[in-house]
Amino acid sequence: MTVEEASIHLALSDVEDLQDAIESSIFKAKQELIQKADQVLLFAAKEKKWKLLQEAGRTLGFTFPTDSPVDVSNLRTDSMEAAFQSFHQQRASILSKLNQVNSFHGIIVVQQALLVNYLHWLGFWKDANTTMELGVIKLSSVIDSMRFLQWLISLKEQGKTNLSQLKEELIPKDIQHELCRLKILYKRLN
Repeated sequence: MTVEEASIHLALSDVEDLQDAIESSIFKAKQELIQKADQVLLFAAKEKKWKLLQEAGRTLGFTFPTDSPVDVSNLRTDSMEAAFQSFHQQRASILSKLNQVNSFHGIIVVQQALLVNYLHWLGFWKDANTTMELGVIKLSSVIDSMRFLQWLISLKEQGKTNLSQLKEELIPKDIQHELCRLKILYKRLN
C-alpha cells in the first residue's frame, strides 16, 4: 500500500493530524460494530475494511498498541431462558471490551468474539422444531430480544423450559421466523 492509498483509506487531508484521523476512524468503526453487532453476515466485509485501515495507519507510520484477546465461554444450556441470558450477558461483556480497544485489529478481535458467541447461540437453536417456509425468511430481520425473552418466560410459566419440550404449535409466527432465521444462519456459517 502506498502512502497516497493509505491517506485515501483513512480520509486523511494534508493538514489533518494522523493520530486524530486514526482515532476518528477507530471511533466510527466501534460505533458501526455496536450498531450492527447481530448482523454477522456483514462481519467478513467489515473485517476486510478494518484490516485495510490498520495497514493504512502502519503505512503512514502509526504504531498501534497491542490489544488483548477476548475470551468467549459456552452458553449455559440448562434451559432456553438460561441460554438466552448467557448469550446476551456475554454479548454485552464482549461489546464492553471495545472501550479498551485502540486499533482496528482490536475491533476485529472483538467482532470475532461476537461471532463465536453468536455461533453458540445459533447452535443452541439449530434443532428447534420449526418448519416455516424458507422462502419467507429474511436473514437481516432480527427480532427484538425483549419479545423473544417474553416468549421464553411465557413458556416457562407453562412448565416448558427445555428445547426438547418445544412444539411448533406453541411458537408464535414472529418467533418461528426468528428460529428459522437462526437455523439458516447456522447452516450458512458452519
